[in-house]
Amino acid sequence: MTHDPLWEDSGSAPSPYPGWMSDVDGEAYKNEVSQQFLLAMSSLAASVCVVAAINPNGERAGMTATAVCSLSTEPPQLVACMNRSSSMARAMNGTGWFSVSVLAHDQVELAGVFAGRTGLSGEDRFDDNVWTAHTTGAPVLSGAAATCICHVSASLQQATHLIVVGSVLDVINPAGESPLPLIYHGRHFTTVLPPPLSPQPND
Repeated sequence: MTHDPLWEDSGSAPSPYPGWMSDVDGEAYKNEVSQQFLLAMSSLAASVCVVAAINPNGERAGMTATAVCSLSTEPPQLVACMNRSSSMARAMNGTGWFSVSVLAHDQVELAGVFAGRTGLSGEDRFDDNVWTAHTTGAPVLSGAAATCICHVSASLQQATHLIVVGSVLDVINPAGESPLPLIYHGRHFTTVLPPPLSPQPND
């Protein structure tokens, strides 16, 4: 497949499909690319996070996410992507505050809860034994490898999703050594091997 990257006079990008491809063939080709894209992205190992927010009525919403990354350090900002029709997006839109908790390797069950694997939704996903509230109202997860408290500074709708830029206004790191992270790879939860022990000097 070839694609001329130049913009047309109208300001829109030219079609990425060859001129000889019919609408039916083009749709089939697009579906095939989508399936192959899903397979390719399953090879992309990513840290697992729970993004959570509270709506103006005080109800919490959250989701498991791997589409989270650092954007800048001066000022501290991160990017999170989510389905724009989700309860998480609606809650965030209502208050602007949200948290990003980087999960530790032993929080697989919690990742499954917020990924919708247990059938729980909304407030039922939050166990008050492990969740507290930040002064901003954003939910905070105990035992996470790290938690960032953010406020929405920009957002962009793209296809089915919302790309959110969050200004990081507080960071909660665990005391002591950071736990091993929870990783999603090959459509399975896993983790990384701990670093090898340093050799001890002889007595």
